[in-house]
Amino acid sequence: MSTKRILILLLSVLMLLCLALSACGGEEEESSSKAPVSESSVASSEAESSKEESMEESSEEASSEIFISDIELPSEPESSEEASSEAESSEEESSEEESIEESSEEESSEAESSEETSEESIPDTDPYRDNEGNYTLNDLEMPAFEFPDTLFTVCVYGNAMQKTYYSEEIGYGIYNTRIENYVKIRNNLLAQDYGVEIQAYRVNDVLETLMNDAMAGTVDYDAAMPFLSDAIALGQEQLLYDLNDFAGTIHLEAPWWDQKANSVLSFDGKQYFAVGDVTISHKKASAAVLFNKTLAYDLDVDFYSLVEQKKWTIDTMYETGKLLAADLDGTPGMGVTDTWGTVGTYDSSLYHYIASGKQLITIGVGGTPKATLGDATALTTLLKIQQTLLANGDSVLPMESLADEVADYTKAGKEIFESGRALFYVDTLASVASLRKGEKVEFGILPMPLQTASQKSYYTPVMGQYAYGICIPKNVSDAAFSAYMVEALACYSKNSVSPEYEEGLLRSTNYADWDSRAMLEIIFDNMVYDLGVIHGMGGAGDVITGLYRDGSTAVASAVYGILPDIEAAIAEYQSLYRD
Repeated sequence: MSTKRILILLLSVLMLLCLALSACGGEEEESSSKAPVSESSVASSEAESSKEESMEESSEEASSEIFISDIELPSEPESSEEASSEAESSEEESSEEESIEESSEEESSEAESSEETSEESIPDTDPYRDNEGNYTLNDLEMPAFEFPDTLFTVCVYGNAMQKTYYSEEIGYGIYNTRIENYVKIRNNLLAQDYGVEIQAYRVNDVLETLMNDAMAGTVDYDAAMPFLSDAIALGQEQLLYDLNDFAGTIHLEAPWWDQKANSVLSFDGKQYFAVGDVTISHKKASAAVLFNKTLAYDLDVDFYSLVEQKKWTIDTMYETGKLLAADLDGTPGMGVTDTWGTVGTYDSSLYHYIASGKQLITIGVGGTPKATLGDATALTTLLKIQQTLLANGDSVLPMESLADEVADYTKAGKEIFESGRALFYVDTLASVASLRKGEKVEFGILPMPLQTASQKSYYTPVMGQYAYGICIPKNVSDAAFSAYMVEALACYSKNSVSPEYEEGLLRSTNYADWDSRAMLEIIFDNMVYDLGVIHGMGGAGDVITGLYRDGSTAVASAVYGILPDIEAAIAEYQSLYRD
């Protein structure tokens, strides 16, 4: 074979080899996206890329470099066991992610289904609100307002004798309080919409006034607001209208009436008085725990978070308070000049009992009361409360115990808290106004603590003996007019007076306690009305405070000893209504 033919043959073989090598290189580039890239291949790729001259190849090179730099190269080769473990872990994570995605899709599907159902079943508008979200009577098919009266008067408690639980929510321009500004706004709106002026008829004793007027046959008012226990007495004397008689005008199911109170205050299908946004004394009479914010900061305790996490329990409260208690005056024993963990009253034991979710009297079908204080779970709860309070006696001060030491023990207890010598102050919210006004201590508001962390909810004891309800006496001149204005007053109050009262609990002249806003929601959303507190019922509540006052844990004998009195009071309560 000639030399020329040999050279041609060799060139052909070389060309075939080049084509084969080029094909192999393409397969390697494809596989590089699936397998880790070695340092040598990176260097080779960079060297080859530096030899390319076209703009297209240069663009591909830049893209390849970005891709390669995002891959994390292992410093050492992994063992087969580690690789297997990582693979299993990756599969598990992938499986979990798929499960979460499926769950999310199911939830999304359920949500869409729920929205469709909701759109079908829920009306487009709230019958109790207008398009701007304000509460209104416009969509309730109220009867036509065809009354000649231009003045609506409510008989209420003045402050001549009733220093704490007097009425501020009907008239204005008397006490120069913040809430009166909003009462004025509401009253002006009612005058604008109905041509009726709202007026408060202030007396020292609403019960006595109504009883005397019933006997005399005279009346100077269109409605009245007696304390709840007095309203019960008036209802049993048949001196009040059943509010259900005005079902087309007074809508007791409306949001401006307290449904929890309704269930307790009605009997045999009749309800002679009601609690709602037209009254604010039930909020004043709600028990709560105030805490010194400066001392809490020093202890590095966030009480708001504890409440939200449902870790705010009776044990947490008193254990934390004990950290600050100290005998400072050098006199043996704790006294008015020492530092306390908690300042309260003997009523604190009753507050804790109701805050645990237990009640003195429960309400059955038709409003029938039943004594539950003697139940086994109630006794166990009460014993735990008594033991806790007494075990912390060196850090918990019931103000009444200072009676032999000071002339005014209530004032002394308040001064201990204001001077920064107590972490907690347990009382009804009526005390907040004076403490805010004094501005001697920066404090927050908390609900009464849980009995245990497993408790379903927080519960707010309402000291119903200090709360009043609105009613329509039978001797008013025009009961239909009274009913209409009672409903209007309640509805309009929900837009201004009631929320502004709550807002006022957070404000003082120089600072605002916005952190406690969520706490007030918890407090007012979980109010508990107990007939044993409202009406006494044979001393059902007194037996609890008496145990604390006497320093006794003989819970069962004390309760069983008074149960006959409670049962007799329940029987009398029912018979007086029915007779």
